[in-house]
Amino acid sequence: KSSSGFTDTLRFGDVADIVKDESVAMRVEVSDRSRLPAELYWRMVVMDEYRDQAFRLSTALKAAAFDRPRMVQQLRGQEPPSRMGLTCTFYLEPGVGRYLPLTGGFESIHFTERQDLRASAGLRLVELTRDPMSMKAYRVRGMTGRDRLRDPQFAKEWRISQEAGRVEVPGRPLMHEVNLSEADRATLAAVVAEITGGVDLPSAEFAVKAQAWLGARHVYSLSMELPKGAGDPLVRWIVSNAPGHCELFAGAFTLLART
Repeated sequence: KSSSGFTDTLRFGDVADIVKDESVAMRVEVSDRSRLPAELYWRMVVMDEYRDQAFRLSTALKAAAFDRPRMVQQLRGQEPPSRMGLTCTFYLEPGVGRYLPLTGGFESIHFTERQDLRASAGLRLVELTRDPMSMKAYRVRGMTGRDRLRDPQFAKEWRISQEAGRVEVPGRPLMHEVNLSEADRATLAAVVAEITGGVDLPSAEFAVKAQAWLGARHVYSLSMELPKGAGDPLVRWIVSNAPGHCELFAGAFTLLART
């Protein structure tokens, strides 16, 4: 029943009813509409850790992936300069959050005034150090529209963990940890076996089957109530037939994929 923006913590049960709000949160002007991808996938924050019934940006990832805060009016990105790149001008209303919406990599970001921020080259994210109290305007040059980003550091750490026979790299957890009780892990394993038929599927095929499985059991609804009982509430929702909104479908898929 409250209006809130995007944060780096999502606790299940905090959001029960979504109010249909048609007020403008963000406006974007583009230099060439024909260069926009068919489907825009906005990246704002990566919540890699699931613990205590909540997804959050882990302290370890934030320390490893983001640089130190700095005061700048222009921020250089990872994409090479290009005269053909897309230029977008953003008008972000207050209350939306301190993470800037992006679609992937970018050549540069220009603000109307100096900003105190932290950037992550690997995650393609930019975080203002505080929530904006007024509308924030900025221009992004050379923004790409890729829905997938390669993560060579994650791939390297994954190989190290597999060779060492453990599921985490010292100092930073990998993004496939589930952090659930043995009973909840067993429940998820049974669901995964049902989805795959006990066969080790390629990740893309598993994604399609898992989404179909969730869609067959649950309908989308702006109002929901988590099933009561023991164990993790998201796991309880997965094995129920209760309706749910986007955070439940996304969280459920994440736990199934990690399992």
